[in-house]
Amino acid sequence: MGRIGLDAERADRRLNFDLVRAQMCTPAEVAELDALPEEQRAACALRLWTLKEAYTKALGQGMRLPFTEFGFGLALGGLRTPDGAAALGDEWAFATHPVLGRYLISAACHDAGLDPAGDTSVGTMLDQGLLTAMTPPGGQGPVVDI
Repeated sequence: MGRIGLDAERADRRLNFDLVRAQMCTPAEVAELDALPEEQRAACALRLWTLKEAYTKALGQGMRLPFTEFGFGLALGGLRTPDGAAALGDEWAFATHPVLGRYLISAACHDAGLDPAGDTSVGTMLDQGLLTAMTPPGGQGPVVDI
C-alpha cells in the first residue's frame, strides 16, 4: 500500500569494498564491515548495496540520493542514520533474499497507511487537518470539489 523498490545483483558479484566505501557506506557501516573477517565483507557489502538501491528506487531518487546519507545494520533491521542509530518510524520494511542460488534481491516497501479495504473517499485519503482547512465557515462542504 505504498512505494516499492527492488534491486537485483548476481550473488557472485564482488564489490571492491576499499574502492566503494567512501561513496557507499555511512561511518557506522564502515565500522561494522571493518570488524568482519575479510571473506565475509564482500557478501555483506553487496547486501548493503542492494538494500540502498532498492530504497532509493522506491523514493524515486536512484543514484541521486547519496548512499552515505542513510544506512542499514549488517544484522537484520531497518533504516539507520549515518551514525548507526535507528531511524524513526516503522513505515518502511526491508528484505534481502537469495534467488536460485545465483541472485541477491533486496526490496524496500513503504506503508503509506492506506486502508487495504480500498476506501478512496476524501475523508480517508486526505489528512483531517487539510479537510478542516478546506471547509468554509459554517461547514457547508469543501471549498473545492475534489
